[in-house]
Amino acid sequence: MASENYIIIISKERILVMNMKKIASVVLALALSVS
Repeated sequence: MASENYIIIISKERILVMNMKKIASVVLALALSVS
């Protein structure tokens, strides 16, 4: 039971990191296109 919760937490963190990387790359692209 505890191991399943651990896996769910890890997968959520991975998704969060991936989304942050996507957002960061989009912001970077916008900043470069504006300047």
